[in-house]
Amino acid sequence: MLFLFSVLACQSDIGITETSLCDGELQRAEDEVDSPYDRDGDGYFDASNPGCQDTYEPEDLDCDDLDPQVNPGSVEVECNDIDDDCDVLTLDAADEDQDGVLACDDCDDLNGTVWIATDEECDDGVDNDCDGEIDEECAIDYSGTWFLDQSISMACAWGSVEISFATVEVTQAGNNLLIEAQGTKGQPGQTSGSLSDVSFSTTRSVPGACQEDYSFDGVFDDENTFSGTFEAAFTGGANCLDCSTRAWNIEGTR
Repeated sequence: MLFLFSVLACQSDIGITETSLCDGELQRAEDEVDSPYDRDGDGYFDASNPGCQDTYEPEDLDCDDLDPQVNPGSVEVECNDIDDDCDVLTLDAADEDQDGVLACDDCDDLNGTVWIATDEECDDGVDNDCDGEIDEECAIDYSGTWFLDQSISMACAWGSVEISFATVEVTQAGNNLLIEAQGTKGQPGQTSGSLSDVSFSTTRSVPGACQEDYSFDGVFDDENTFSGTFEAAFTGGANCLDCSTRAWNIEGTR
């Protein structure tokens, strides 16, 4: 009887090995069939294992056998950079405009010319590169030293007003503009004003018995040239003595 039991025990061990193989069969090293090849316990087998590839259908294979949320039975989650359903044909998000950029990275998925790697186009009113700003690379900063095409000079009121300059320093802060004459003898000082598109207008008023008003007005023809007028105006009758309003047509370059 003991001999017969040993023979039967040996027969029952046929096909069960000490090692584990992904082959659809139960080995001695396995608690369940091919359980070592379902490490995340989601019921799908390791797609990277050649044995599993030969044994199971694609719908039974797990592209990430360490994440139970990733397998062919999962629903694709948008914009998480994970192939949740183990199907490369299922996109991580829509691409409605067919520009090759998924909606996750496309601020306008209905416009094929708008996405994060596009260059910003000037003066189109569109955020082409999806950085939250419109035409930001097109704005010109006119700050700097500008050289006038002629020297501005005058003196009046026995030297109480004296102007002499040939360069101006421009400081731009958004749509605010400061123009300060360089080398002048007290006037016209720094005029402040605004910039609208390419047109600028700045003024400075000096109150007193003789009211002095100075202004720079003009346009920036391009980023390195402007044309306009500098005017010095005086009011106050006899108090202005020999100061008379004068204007100069000027051009500046930097």
